[in-house]
Amino acid sequence: MDTAELIVALGGTLRVARLCGVRATAVSNWKKNGRVPPVHHVRLWRETRARGLDWSPPDAADAELVIPATSRAE
Repeated sequence: MDTAELIVALGGTLRVARLCGVRATAVSNWKKNGRVPPVHHVRLWRETRARGLDWSPPDAADAELVIPATSRAE
């Protein structure tokens, strides 16, 4: 799935902008450039998994994606 397809699958430019805490123009630039900044990869990866979509950040096969725990069991 390319960047434009990812954005559409997640609900469009405005939805992704809200999800990532950026302006819609930034997301439009991601579509134009075909690249999501790495700082947003984990957030988008989580959202795609929650929706049952098959997307992984670029180069994820070469690196271990570590998701920090949201709460710690004592």
